[in-house]
Amino acid sequence: MDRRSFLGAAVVSNLVPVILPAMPVATPVSYKSPAGNNIPFRRADLFSTGAVRTFTGAQLHEIAFPLGGIGTGTVSLGGRGDLRDWEIFNRPNMGCRLPFTFVALWAKERGGKPVTKVVEAPVEPPFTGDQGLLRSSAAGLPRLSGARFIGEYPLARIEFEDPDLPLTVSLEAFNPFIPLEADDSALPVAVLRYRVRSRSKLPVEGSFAFSLFNPIGKTTGYERVSAVRRQMPDLGRNINERMAGDGYQGILLRSEKFPPDDIRHGALALVTTAAQATWLARWDQGAWFDDTHKWWDEYSATGRFADPNAGCPSAEGFSDLCTLAPQFTLPAGGAAEVTFLLAWHFPVVEN
Repeated sequence: MDRRSFLGAAVVSNLVPVILPAMPVATPVSYKSPAGNNIPFRRADLFSTGAVRTFTGAQLHEIAFPLGGIGTGTVSLGGRGDLRDWEIFNRPNMGCRLPFTFVALWAKERGGKPVTKVVEAPVEPPFTGDQGLLRSSAAGLPRLSGARFIGEYPLARIEFEDPDLPLTVSLEAFNPFIPLEADDSALPVAVLRYRVRSRSKLPVEGSFAFSLFNPIGKTTGYERVSAVRRQMPDLGRNINERMAGDGYQGILLRSEKFPPDDIRHGALALVTTAAQATWLARWDQGAWFDDTHKWWDEYSATGRFADPNAGCPSAEGFSDLCTLAPQFTLPAGGAAEVTFLLAWHFPVVEN
């Protein structure tokens, strides 16, 4: 028996009987609250599942569900399906939203017109700010009509709604969290599994497009990045390159600017387990809304990217956006899953 198994057995066989001495399951016990009130409960209550809470509408704005292994930092899944609070850089970073980082869905029923939407519920009011909603949040792109959020840590589920789509969409997000398995529970990874089911009598083809900003070099201040076309002093020599292995393919986001002992040194990986996927290493740079407009036009037309636009690292003071777009095909009434894994490695810590 190894050390971990021994400790687990010791806890179960010795500690639990001490805390809950052999009492019948139905025997009522009282717990005295800090206010001095006696709160009755039964032993069975400790092992039962409580009521599952569901959140909709304006409640979704207040939800941030942390994804990431123990001690690795987290990125939070918002109640609408958005990603926020990128605290993966070895420092507090609440409120950080990477620019133009979102998941979109393209779906086309045979013989019909394609439908393209960001896989998020609508942005909720109040719509405040000195510049309105920031362009970097892609707030002007069409979103799904609604969502229901169900959270049971470490699992988060979002059931999306939209009458324009020929399919239903849901998301299950989690990180490895396994009791008594400290190493596996401390993997710096978030898993986002999108599930689709056709409600059409005809075949449906589609794809998900996960767009991600390369943040290596800059840990805070992204709320203003949209005003200067993804330009910030610490960025530069960022590169997004294809990676593939047994059962996965995706994009590695890194920087050639910082040595291994620099606090800003690190990498991100965005991968999928899908067999078929196209990718875009760099969105086109452009003034005003040109980059987003061109990206949206190409993806809305075909649900894929013909040219990955791979090339040299970004210019000094700039970084690039990349997109990974796995594809799926559904028969009439069929279902499919598309899984994304987001992993990070920022090994240098400073006090």
